[in-house]
Amino acid sequence: MKQLLPLALTAILLVGCGSDPVKPVPPVITQTNYVVKIPPAQLLAQPIPIPNINVDTATQADVAKWIIGVRGNELSCEAQLQGIAQFFIVEQNNLNISTSTK
Repeated sequence: MKQLLPLALTAILLVGCGSDPVKPVPPVITQTNYVVKIPPAQLLAQPIPIPNINVDTATQADVAKWIIGVRGNELSCEAQLQGIAQFFIVEQNNLNISTSTK
């Protein structure tokens, strides 16, 4: 009788452990491909810098030309950023299409 009690407790513990769900083994990634795309060079070119003006001797016309030049560079940079964003959107869509057909 004394030997039956430990055997029964061990059996109960083993039955409790046996009902744990078995976790599936995750898939192993064996190879990863990276695709690097670079925007065209015209989208990465810096605008021509506007020279600083001498505030002591500058006329109103000089200041106006400087402001127009700075604004032109700002618009050029904005257009380049939009072009880069569009480039990456198109490339991502092309990559999605090519991977979905494989």
